[in-house]
Amino acid sequence: ISLVITRKNDGETMSALSPAMSASGVPVYQASSASYRVAGFESGHYLAFVVSDLQGKANLKIAAALAPAVRQLLS
Repeated sequence: ISLVITRKNDGETMSALSPAMSASGVPVYQASSASYRVAGFESGHYLAFVVSDLQGKANLKIAAALAPAVRQLLS
């Protein structure tokens, strides 16, 4: 499992996507690429992504659990 945090560029947002779930008011988005699962959320001037090869919704659940604390840390 990897947690990737990157600074957003001007105008960059995930708001055009439909969130897969919400964690304490933080929308969490999900996608897949090859054999990897990616779940992401926004935090102020940052984008955060949890990337893993876990099956099912395990990656999404981890991202949702991390989102409130990471958002608070980066705000």
